[in-house]
Amino acid sequence: MTVQPDFNLTGIMMISISLFADSALINVQEIVIKRHNCSTMELIVNAYSLGLVIILFIEIMSGQFFSAYEFCRNHAVETYGWAIIFAACGFVGINFLLALLREFGIVVTIMVTTSRKAITIVLSFIAFSKPVTIHYLWSSLVIVAGIYLNLYSRNKSSWDSTTQQWWKGVTAKVLPASTEARKNGGNTVY
Repeated sequence: MTVQPDFNLTGIMMISISLFADSALINVQEIVIKRHNCSTMELIVNAYSLGLVIILFIEIMSGQFFSAYEFCRNHAVETYGWAIIFAACGFVGINFLLALLREFGIVVTIMVTTSRKAITIVLSFIAFSKPVTIHYLWSSLVIVAGIYLNLYSRNKSSWDSTTQQWWKGVTAKVLPASTEARKNGGNTVY
């Protein structure tokens, strides 16, 4: 049996929007923590309360809330049991994330979350048989390029001077004859 990946444009757009929203959320959380000096618990309670109100409104307006409520009532142990476990794991995870954000800043936090996502993807390839296509390689390169550009934009001056020193060392080793020729007025000495 072979599996052919289906790269649906809607799915790609949705995951892209999710990544942008995730990035924006981390930036907003860092600003709130630093500007208002609030605790991580305050941030979690306020952010999730707002999210609950928005999702509850959408679910009621779409008519899905009541059928979901009926399903949960009929399968209480499975749905509420798994929901409690999922909520507890999410709570611990968001506390670690916000502690990381408070201690080390946004760059390290984004690098850790992106690395976690990459490890999850690699583990999914190991656990479940999937064909590796060129699309996965391209998306991996885009992620690595994004991390590099983010780090470069924050450390531009120190990286530029280091890169220039490295380049001078490389060119001095690779092109010693041309350097010697320039010193002798353009005449190559053999």
